[in-house]
Amino acid sequence: ASLRLDSFEGATADRGGHAALVPGKPEASGLYQRTAIEQGARKMPPAYSNRSLTGEQVAVLKRWIEEGGEYSKHWAFVPPKRPAVPESAEPGWVKSPIDAFVQQRLRTEGLHPNPAAAPGTWLRRVSLDLTGLPPSLDELDAFSKEVKAHGETAYGNSVDRLLASPAYGERMAMDWLDVARYADTHGFNNDSARSMWRWRDWVIESFNANMPYDRFLTEQLAGDLLPHPTLDQRIATGFGRNHVINSEGGIIDEEYRMEYVSDRVRTLGMSWLGLTLECARCHDHKYDPITQRDHYRFFAFFNNVPERGEDGRVTNAAPLISAPTTGQQLKIRELESAIARFTDKSEKRQKSWAWRDSSAGQAQRLAAQAAVPTDAVWQMHCESTDEFEVSPVSGFAQADGIAGRACVTAEINPKPRIAGKGVPVSKRQPLTITAWLRPSESDTDVALLSDVDYATNPAGTTYGKGIELRFIDGELEFRFSDRLPAYLIRVRSDGAVLKPGQWRHVAVVYEGAEGK
Repeated sequence: ASLRLDSFEGATADRGGHAALVPGKPEASGLYQRTAIEQGARKMPPAYSNRSLTGEQVAVLKRWIEEGGEYSKHWAFVPPKRPAVPESAEPGWVKSPIDAFVQQRLRTEGLHPNPAAAPGTWLRRVSLDLTGLPPSLDELDAFSKEVKAHGETAYGNSVDRLLASPAYGERMAMDWLDVARYADTHGFNNDSARSMWRWRDWVIESFNANMPYDRFLTEQLAGDLLPHPTLDQRIATGFGRNHVINSEGGIIDEEYRMEYVSDRVRTLGMSWLGLTLECARCHDHKYDPITQRDHYRFFAFFNNVPERGEDGRVTNAAPLISAPTTGQQLKIRELESAIARFTDKSEKRQKSWAWRDSSAGQAQRLAAQAAVPTDAVWQMHCESTDEFEVSPVSGFAQADGIAGRACVTAEINPKPRIAGKGVPVSKRQPLTITAWLRPSESDTDVALLSDVDYATNPAGTTYGKGIELRFIDGELEFRFSDRLPAYLIRVRSDGAVLKPGQWRHVAVVYEGAEGK
């Protein structure tokens, strides 16, 4: 019948001389008429629905119509306004505006305030409220003495002390950690451990620092998108990474990646907007102010997070950032400073070095012999070019190197191989790779070394097992995979370490994990 009771306009619309709601007149309102009758075909809800309203509910409906049948928006859409403070019948009892509201409610309920709590009882209550911990015996004794000596001032001093306690942030963080679905395991399937305590500590520190609420939300939603984000602001975005993560081998990777994105949308609506966005994932609903289009506009924002559906079998799921604590950052700066001092001393000392004329030739010949192998160290398939010729011995296109001839990466097949049997992939065995490298301007993503066996499962997902050393936009990245991309060690240099046209010696050392 196209009846709409979710809006004042719909409920009061004329329907052939009748209306579901006639403000102030229950007997003229079809809404009340159809619910108040005891039986018959016109009674609502119908008998066959196995639903019914109680007499008390019908009375509430009647009273609402008598009082004007006013509609209001969902509270989440109504900007908060500071209400007028009620007048107090006992002004001496009211010590803050909140007391006036409490007193008004007590009068409405026909109740009277309890006597003032004893100092020890009061301190226990306020300690539990602000820190989640009871006061110690020493604190109780000290507070009792302070009340006797200073009276009311002691109460305010105790509140200030509790607010300044680190335990205050821990107590306040508890509710937010629940809303943000914080956990130390992944939840699904293997339920492996996750390390999110740096984000948890950020929340605690934010409460202890009395961070403004708008900044508290902004940094958790998009701290990494702020101008020149700090490490703490990037850590804050861990709010969006607290969702459950599946590491089961048989799942469809993309299906669960979509679940993670939807989780972010659902959590945003629940924790920040005060309403659900979840229903609109599947359909529009005439009673819901959030449409399916709205849902997927939020979805598109979170869909930019580069993560995988199957991940976290061993530890945290990618993508990851290093998140040293304040103490660890201080230690890192001390070590970096020490390294810089030693490097400076070494460079100054090297400037004084010089070959003696009598031995220079012999030393250079020995260096050249040591640097040029008699056979290929890495057997990579290359195509010949006009500029370089392919060596029949090594299979590389060659050019002048630091000592002797060097391999050219520009024409290497996208899947170059290590010579011989390859390198067995085992997390227990140590491995060292060294090389002289000189990239060109066009080398933005080059596999310098790869020994990966690729296979495709029936679902069309490609997996790889092996090791790979890549040069990506000036940075070196080492990949050690048991099954790419789900089970992978991936380490990248911090910033560009190689510059076009410059030789540099690099080494990758993996110590192995014997006995683990």
